[in-house]
Amino acid sequence: MADIIANPGKQIVLTLKLPGKAQVRGNLIAKLEEMIESKEIVSIDARATKLYDVSGMFGTLKPILYISRSMETGGFQRVYASNPATGKNPNWPRFEIPIPALCNCDYARPLLMEVYHFKSSGSHQYVGAC
Repeated sequence: MADIIANPGKQIVLTLKLPGKAQVRGNLIAKLEEMIESKEIVSIDARATKLYDVSGMFGTLKPILYISRSMETGGFQRVYASNPATGKNPNWPRFEIPIPALCNCDYARPLLMEVYHFKSSGSHQYVGAC
């Protein structure tokens, strides 16, 4: 952790390799952001209407909702993932997120909300974002 704190932008890029092998298998980027302690929790009711159906002719749209917060160092970090709902007008069950996890007590911090079509293979298909 000291290596991350000491780096500009509070991030470190590490190279992934198999033990004893020279072949690079990708990079791991670790970012650090200091968290503010708070016991506040936000309760969210989320629903969507008129979603574009990307499931195909014989499928049923199974939308999942992701919420990500912007990071001080740039980019977004996912803080919530819903279970799949059904249809073009889904109502996801109410959920709660601690304020420090959602926005680190910075109420002006931008959030990214994304909807994907759930696929059991894990390669979820993008529907849209706001």
